[in-house]
Amino acid sequence: MSIKILIVGPAASGKTTLANKLKEKGFYIGKLYTTRPKRDESDEEYYFCEPAEHDVLASCVFNGWKYSLTYNGLLFYDVFIVGPKMAQMIKDEAPQHKYLTIFLDVPESVRYVRLMQREMPGDTVIGRLGRDRADFAHFT
Repeated sequence: MSIKILIVGPAASGKTTLANKLKEKGFYIGKLYTTRPKRDESDEEYYFCEPAEHDVLASCVFNGWKYSLTYNGLLFYDVFIVGPKMAQMIKDEAPQHKYLTIFLDVPESVRYVRLMQREMPGDTVIGRLGRDRADFAHFT
């Protein structure tokens, strides 16, 4: 039985930074598929296309963009950056794995400053903070 690490947190909470630290320690970082545009040319956090429909384990829509994880992705990788709904879907659809969920709870004031420095095509900082508040309102 394998253990999968799910990193969950609102925008600009440090999820990618934590994933990169785990990568340095030898963990394999999984990528989700997404229909959102790249923030810039160095954006390598996702596969920027839709996955094959037959292999989708879990998917959701956030801010109008689709995010999906495949069964093969879950099998091959150790660590995943996901939202709260996706984390629950993964656990429900693949109960044969054990999961460690790491929730990064960073003050909104810190995240605001970080988001102001980020390119966010089709989004605004205030809009994103509001959607995150709603998305994480009942996350436990």
